[in-house]
Amino acid sequence: MPHPTKDHIADQAEQLTAGRLAYCPYLVLPRLAIAAMPPEWQAHLERLLTMADEAGMETPDYEVVLSGGEITQEFDEQRHEVIGKASKTDPWANYKYGRVSELCPGFSPALAQELVSLGAAQ
Repeated sequence: MPHPTKDHIADQAEQLTAGRLAYCPYLVLPRLAIAAMPPEWQAHLERLLTMADEAGMETPDYEVVLSGGEITQEFDEQRHEVIGKASKTDPWANYKYGRVSELCPGFSPALAQELVSLGAAQ
């Protein structure tokens, strides 16, 4: 695969600032949602994350709470740290046993695979 040109990178950056992430300070993808995507898509995401790491991208650790949920904090005497607990159950956090088909009935694994295949053909 040839390396992207500076113009191509600039075009991609312009699309990013004009698209879905234009006013989004964070992007949260539940592990369950990522696992529902085709293996090629997952591999591409992993390559992108690896490139960010190799470029020196470092971000702080975050804790994510489902919108509308609340966090209560307790002090753990053994670990000597404050522990936050979400008070609203997030079904997307159940990455071992959750079912995307129940959480997102409109998701089509077949369509996702077709879109990945079309993107790879370009």
